[in-house]
Amino acid sequence: MIRTMRSSDMDFVLNATNEMQWAYSRIEIERVTSLSNGVSYVWEDEELRGFITSLIYSSTAIIGHLLVTAGYRGIGIGKSLLEHALSVLDSSGVESVIVFSTENGSGLYERMGFSKGPKVVSYGMNVTGPLSRRSGAESVLPEDLDEIAAFDERIFGDSRINLMERLYAEHPDLCRKIVNDGTIDGYIFARRTPLGGDIGPWICGAPDAYHLLSSVLSSFECSRVDIGYFEDNPWIKPLIDSHTLVKNFNVRLMTRGLPRYTGDLAKVFGIAGFELG
Repeated sequence: MIRTMRSSDMDFVLNATNEMQWAYSRIEIERVTSLSNGVSYVWEDEELRGFITSLIYSSTAIIGHLLVTAGYRGIGIGKSLLEHALSVLDSSGVESVIVFSTENGSGLYERMGFSKGPKVVSYGMNVTGPLSRRSGAESVLPEDLDEIAAFDERIFGDSRINLMERLYAEHPDLCRKIVNDGTIDGYIFARRTPLGGDIGPWICGAPDAYHLLSSVLSSFECSRVDIGYFEDNPWIKPLIDSHTLVKNFNVRLMTRGLPRYTGDLAKVFGIAGFELG
């Protein structure tokens, strides 16, 4: 039986993701469900067997997690959860659904009408110093969020103001902006995690990327930091190669409906996260 995910399901969700070594914390899962408008579900018979999370930005939905527990895979539970979530999302009027899929999972999404897009690199690194604490980046202020969301929309293709507000509320000290000629021309949001930190979204022109990155990495010195970036971005590797690699694998952006990330991908130095879009 498929039913709406409840707060009482959180221990199951966390245990299931930990078994997959995804290393999510409770606040990270709750962040997704708080943005989902109720479009996250579990499969339950005698016990919980699987779950799917999704969230909505304006007219765009993100499939964040789709997981079935060991011993119950390959019997259609994941397919049923995805079909149910897509049916609800379609009826809600969203124009686009995106997911970051492994190659193993891409076949299921293609059968559900998703098209393959660019590859995304999941990159984990141990931050090594010394790090400069001086940069041209400034702290984001609450009154900046609408302007940042408008800047972000030109690249992403839809408004993610609810994401900006949520991430800023959690870690205002890890949100930075670049201002050129009185206008916000780039930004980076980061957050603390049990492993260290996640960076993203991070969108800017190449000349400003170093200033934004260094302004937040100084908060994670000698810690692990994870970033997801488009493989075709030619500017990011020189910025991160000086740090110690701990993780590097590819997934693929897949889209059902209107395309997203329709702007200049060379300005996307970090996506928000596989579960956040």
